[in-house]
Amino acid sequence: MTLHARPHLRFHVPREKDVARAVVQLFRAAGVWVGNTAQYRPSMVVIGLPDLICFTTRAMFWFECKRPQRQGYHPFQRDTWKSEPLRPDQQAFRDRCVAAGVRHYWGGVIEAEDALIDLGLATRLSSGVLQIGRAA
Repeated sequence: MTLHARPHLRFHVPREKDVARAVVQLFRAAGVWVGNTAQYRPSMVVIGLPDLICFTTRAMFWFECKRPQRQGYHPFQRDTWKSEPLRPDQQAFRDRCVAAGVRHYWGGVIEAEDALIDLGLATRLSSGVLQIGRAA
């Protein structure tokens, strides 16, 4: 019996901390310097501040880590890894970044891969595999 034949099974959705760990690992593999600014309890430092501040030799960008939505999540099907939306305060911070021309990305591993491609630090091969080039 395959997993598809058991629709009643529910899978554990990764915690945001686990997603962040995977994103940091991916960025560092691409030569990106990553600083963790995550606030897992209210600190009132800056409301909406993204979890990661990242630097290459050519760019600075923010990345807000988000876990996948529970609805429809399946750990072996990447197309079901749809990230949770930004909270209003996070969206406001993103809007300020975009208005100022500052790069701001959000999501999980798939969106982090897309960010690396957008920054010119990686390419996606025809097989779908991400090929990482070191940050110059």
